[in-house]
Amino acid sequence: MQERLMRQQELKEFKRQKILSAAKTCISDNGLAGTSMRAIAQGSGYSLGAAYAYFTSKEDIFAALLSFSFTDLLRLLRSELLQSGPGQQKISLTFKAFLQYFLSSKEDRYLLLAFYSSMADGKQGLSEDTFRHLNNRFLSVLGMLANTVHEYGDLSAEDAQSETLQAMTFLLGILMMSTSGQLQLMGQTPQEMVDQYLDQMLLRCNR
Repeated sequence: MQERLMRQQELKEFKRQKILSAAKTCISDNGLAGTSMRAIAQGSGYSLGAAYAYFTSKEDIFAALLSFSFTDLLRLLRSELLQSGPGQQKISLTFKAFLQYFLSSKEDRYLLLAFYSSMADGKQGLSEDTFRHLNNRFLSVLGMLANTVHEYGDLSAEDAQSETLQAMTFLLGILMMSTSGQLQLMGQTPQEMVDQYLDQMLLRCNR
């Protein structure tokens, strides 16, 4: 009986992951607006009813994908902190890793920017619990970055938090402008702009 229940649970998780994988491909190909439950179901090889058996809406799927993204990002940031080098280099590595994570994955970038917009736009179809969960995951990322600035930047916890919030606002702006093509029109690259910003930020950490 127990073995049968385990197999059923494994099958359920397999189908759920297959739906999420199809959603990620659909977002990469068509963007968030062009992604529908029907398209996700077709991409996964399941019926529309089967997709709804696992997720209540496409927003529910988007939230699950973004939650996984934040988990992967936290793992990446921890890995960067284990790299050898001067303390201030660790600050640069973590913020650059955040940027590169979302630059390298179009679908993750779309999801992050949509979530960021939803904070000021009525949560865009997310339930209160789902929104709170994602916000807590996002705050965990911010907390790790702030702790890095505090530990290696010789700043008070309050100043480190302020620097992190300013840097995050800058990074999100870079991601938005890169996605819209505005940076390319101005002859700038995300890496160049972030390098310049972090150089100034590290100078502030030295005061």
